Amino acid sequence: MNDLVYESLADALNGLPNGFPRTASKVEIGILKKLFSPEEAFLAGQLSRTRETAEAIASRTGLAPQETGALLQKMADRGLIWDFDEGGRHVFRLAPFIVGIYESTDIDHELAHLI
Repeated sequence: MNDLVYESLADALNGLPNGFPRTASKVEIGILKKLFSPEEAFLAGQLSRTRETAEAIASRTGLAPQETGALLQKMADRGLIWDFDEGGRHVFRLAPFIVGIYESTDIDHELAHLI
C-alpha cells in the first residue's frame, strides 16, 4: 500500500471536531506512518466518530469480519482508535489525534521530533 492510505487517514482525522491539520511538509503523514501499519491506516481511515461494530465495518470495507475485528482490537489496545461496550455490542470509532491518540501513545525520540 502506498501513502494514499495515510492521506485518507489524515483526512478522516481532520474531519473530526479536534482536527488534524494538513501541512505543506506532510509531516503529519510521517507521524501516521510511525503509528499505523499500512493495513491499520487503511482500516482506521474508514472509521468516523460514529460507533460501529466490527461486522458493520467489515461489511462496508469488504474485509473479512474476524480479521477486521482482530485488527480493530489491536489498534484499540494501543490507543489508536477507541472501543466501547454499548448495549451488549462491542463498537469502535476513530479517536482524535489530540485528546486521543497522542495521549495514549508511547512517544519515542523520533515521534517527539515529528510532532
